[in-house]
Amino acid sequence: MSGPSSISPRSKVTEFTTSTITPRPHVGKTTKSLLETFSWTVLANPPYSQDLAPTDYTWSRTCNDSLKEIVEFEDGGAAGIDWLIPAGADENSPIVIFLPGITGSTYDSSYVLHPVKEARDKGWRCLVVNPRGLGGVKLRTTKTYNAATPNDFADIVKLLNNRYPKAKKLACGFSMGGMILWNYLAMTGEKSDLNGGMIVSSPWDPMVASDSIEAHREVVCHVTSSR
Repeated sequence: MSGPSSISPRSKVTEFTTSTITPRPHVGKTTKSLLETFSWTVLANPPYSQDLAPTDYTWSRTCNDSLKEIVEFEDGGAAGIDWLIPAGADENSPIVIFLPGITGSTYDSSYVLHPVKEARDKGWRCLVVNPRGLGGVKLRTTKTYNAATPNDFADIVKLLNNRYPKAKKLACGFSMGGMILWNYLAMTGEKSDLNGGMIVSSPWDPMVASDSIEAHREVVCHVTSSR
């Protein structure tokens, strides 16, 4: 069976520029500081899996038969993609492509690991696309990633289609990964080189979603402080 190589050929994506929006400051420290003033005993959650998985349910421990591939882009950047290939799979076996959320990767997102293992158990090859700078691959250029520019993902899909033209391909994006996926589908239409797409827990309007999260946090903090 032919499989992913350690270093893929350089892609042919042309360089492009994007405008950026400065995000709001992270509010996690503010919330943590407020809770500390109440002198409460805080019970720690298992890392990266608050209510879904035990602490040791991680990619490195449960998917030790995985393979990492480094995809290099024309602008000098690179992304790490992680394969999980079940026994008996061949070059025509279906491929499920997973896109994590805004800060997620194969190594710290149980919400990705669970469906990866489910798909693997069905005999499907699984691929997790880590954004630039995540998934164990250092950021090589000043260009990072955002939901509005699916060009890196488009290049990876093209690579897969050239390598495995007969394999069916399904993409599944979570949160910001879903935003990248739907932007890609909107831009490519019937030329997406995908047989299907699934978007999970992805905001339709990220600004409205952000405002809703901030408003909910303020209500929770107010009720907590009143008690």
